[in-house]
Amino acid sequence: MFHQSNPDGTFLCGVGDNWEGGMIIKFRIDLPDSLNKWKDKCWQAQMREKDQFCKDIYYLLLEQTGCPMPKWDKAKIKYTIHSSRIWDADGRVTICKIVNDAIVRAGLIDDDDPEHLTYDLPEFVKDDERYVLVELETWNEENKLCGGER
Repeated sequence: MFHQSNPDGTFLCGVGDNWEGGMIIKFRIDLPDSLNKWKDKCWQAQMREKDQFCKDIYYLLLEQTGCPMPKWDKAKIKYTIHSSRIWDADGRVTICKIVNDAIVRAGLIDDDDPEHLTYDLPEFVKDDERYVLVELETWNEENKLCGGER
């Protein structure tokens, strides 16, 4: 269902400057023609595809960082949807939910509740390609940058 790749099939994932206690990670998720088609599948098919998606994200991040992924206390995600048509609110929430769950299931943070994860509804960019750019910023409480809130 979902693929994290460039148009030529290679993975797209960038790990930003690695500072003590956190990282900035960017990756691209190619999207199916319609999330409604996925939502209309039986729950077993949805779970199989979601499980595979979680594994894909984990192994993508593992491959890019070259080591087992640490677990962080907190994360903030910025989503940017690229599509030729504007998405309705439930489609935007669905993609956020799927990615948030994948990040938790990959073991990067303990939970996707507001104590551990923050995000806004995705931004939208009109584009002929269909993908979501995910920017994941992580940190540990004891190592906050500048001691400020995120």
